[in-house]
Amino acid sequence: METVNDAFWVQLAQSTRSPRGKYSKESTWPLLERRLREQDSRLRWRWLGRAAASVAVILMFVVGWAMYGTFIKPIFDKSSAPVEGTPVQESQMHLRGAMTFQQVPLQQIVEELNQSFASDIRIADEELKDYHITATFSGDETLDTILDLLQRVANLQIVRQGPTILIKKGGAEDEG
Repeated sequence: METVNDAFWVQLAQSTRSPRGKYSKESTWPLLERRLREQDSRLRWRWLGRAAASVAVILMFVVGWAMYGTFIKPIFDKSSAPVEGTPVQESQMHLRGAMTFQQVPLQQIVEELNQSFASDIRIADEELKDYHITATFSGDETLDTILDLLQRVANLQIVRQGPTILIKKGGAEDEG
């Protein structure tokens, strides 16, 4: 029985040896060190790639936030503020393209028209600035149409002086 056992152990020992001493301790140790350095290098590159991706995500978030604060938020903030002297319901009509004013001073109407049409309308007479008007202007009316309506309804005189539009007292009957 010992011969079978001895033969087994001899065969097992021979199977674990490398052929021709190719994988001896002296030759495999530098190979193992080189592979460990390569793996360490790959781990560093992987960590660096993940760090760069994280920085890119944070940078995209900051840029998006800045773009929102610079370009998008002012658009919504400008139109969401209700017009003084008008209920919130009427300011919502302004958001849909119509302007509704209920007992609002002419000065405030002129400011809204200047903002909406990028115009330069001025009131020449100080008393007219506090003249209260109730009016609704639809979104498809032009500035000329609105000024014509104001001229006829409130007995005003509209005078164009280059790019500036002046609103004065009196209509056609004061011109003579």
